[in-house]
This record gives sequence, structure tokens and C-alpha cells, in this order.
Amino acid sequence: MNAKNYTQFVSKYYDENYDYFQLSLQNQNLSYRLWVLKVIEQSGSLKSIPFLIDLLTDVDDNISATAYSVLKNITGKDYANDYNTHINSPEVIKAYRKYYLDFYRVY
Repeated sequence: MNAKNYTQFVSKYYDENYDYFQLSLQNQNLSYRLWVLKVIEQSGSLKSIPFLIDLLTDVDDNISATAYSVLKNITGKDYANDYNTHINSPEVIKAYRKYYLDFYRVY
């Protein structure tokens, strides 16, 4: 099984292992953290939006950029482009939080 297929396979178990994956993002290994973000992206889980938002302000630019990419792909929203600002600006963070809260009000 190649890496892409393994990521897709693991992503099928994301929701039932949500806590494990959230804790995994605290790992110090950058490559592992980036892979966990790809698993989340493959899962398409809206449940992950709150901690993805938190990662927008991560000290590592690779993590914040990847978290933004995952948020954009999961939600279909590109607020940094909409507001013509940085991916970790207060406007972007506020917009994703509102999206998440509005989504859960509907469901």
C-alpha cells in the first residue's frame, strides 16, 4: 500500500478516533503532523474545524498553511482570498468560527 492509499485508508477511521488524531497534532515531528492534517483533509470531517482554526496561528508556517488548505478544502470557503488578507488574520479566524457555528445550528 502506498502512502496516498494508506492516508485514504486511515481517514476512514478518523471520526471514531477523533481524540487520538487531535492529540497527534501535538507531536513534535513536523512530517507526522502534516500527515495527520492530510488524514483530516481526506476524512472531510467538519468536526475538526475548531482545532484546525487553532492551528492557523501555529508557530510553524508549514502547519498553519496546511491547516488553512485543509479548512478551505473541507468547507469550500477561502476567506483569506475573500478578505484579501493573511490566512491567520482575525477576520479569517472569525469567519471560519462563524461558518462552524452556523453549520452546527442547521444540523
